[in-house]
Amino acid sequence: MKATETSTANEANQSETDNLTVEGLTSLLMQGSEPEAPELPESEAEEAEEAAPENLEEVEDFEPETEDFTEEAAESEEYEEEEVPETEEAGEIDLTALSPEEIQDLAKRGKSRLLDRIGELTAKNKAFEAKFAEMEASQPVKREIPQDQNPFRELKSFDEIREKWTEVEQTLEQTDILLDDHEDYGPDDVIMVGSQEFTKRQLRQANRNARDAVNKFLPAQAEQLKKKESYAQATEHWNQQAAKEVPEIQDEESDFGKEYQQLVSSPGVAKFKEVAPEFAVDVGYIMAHALRSIKGQIKPKVPKGAGKKLKVKPPASPVGAGAARQGAKPSSPIEDLKANFERTGSESDFVAYQTAKMLNQQ
Repeated sequence: MKATETSTANEANQSETDNLTVEGLTSLLMQGSEPEAPELPESEAEEAEEAAPENLEEVEDFEPETEDFTEEAAESEEYEEEEVPETEEAGEIDLTALSPEEIQDLAKRGKSRLLDRIGELTAKNKAFEAKFAEMEASQPVKREIPQDQNPFRELKSFDEIREKWTEVEQTLEQTDILLDDHEDYGPDDVIMVGSQEFTKRQLRQANRNARDAVNKFLPAQAEQLKKKESYAQATEHWNQQAAKEVPEIQDEESDFGKEYQQLVSSPGVAKFKEVAPEFAVDVGYIMAHALRSIKGQIKPKVPKGAGKKLKVKPPASPVGAGAARQGAKPSSPIEDLKANFERTGSESDFVAYQTAKMLNQQ
């Protein structure tokens, strides 16, 4: 009897397994590790089978919502995983090494503030460069014009420069008007200016020369006169210092005063002042001290007690005396000054050496 009941139960279970649909299997899997329901009597099992389709329909309705929620959670986790490393490495990004594609990628990932800042700084930099270029264009660098290339180098005063400036400026204005009035003329067409005939080419050249005079040559000559004035003031200052420190130069009747005047008015000094006036402002001061030094070396003062008998101690041996007599000949003051100049190369040592040479020629 028991075997018959067992066989009947197995057949019922097999029938239930065969009747289990995919939806039912899914429902069972979703239950996870929930404890298994106790076996129901045959009558109750039949009632459960009748109610199963309704439960399965509810499961089918619920599954899409679960899948949507799962997908959103997965996307959120992926976003967080991507964003966290970039946030940690944001301080290490070298913006100057990024390509345009990488910058666009940064913008897509929330780095637009950095790009806005870069754009702002770039705009400021371009504005500064434009302003600097404008300043350079409005203030061209002044080029010093050598005196031998200046056609107005003969002007020796500011009054002469002012008078020439007025004359040239009038020429510039008149030629500007004539060229504008005869704009359609050819280079060799004749234009009457008063009773004089000029070609348009000649007027254009006169206009160009007048413009160069106003913009370059006359200002350069005025600057040259300013420099000469400053050199003259500096020379006067050093001459006063020389008179204070070496008052002997003021006595033009003394040998010292005459020699000093001969030195400062020599052709060599005049040439030096012409070639390098900025270095010749203190030449008189240097020569005054050099002359005092040389005169003191050439004519030393007799020391006190020179009339007393000097005790000479003979050398310890004849060999020593012979060696002393055969020693090198002492150098002259001029040679010492020359050697000193060759060693230092200074201007003051050169002037001292030249002064000594001129005195030695007398």
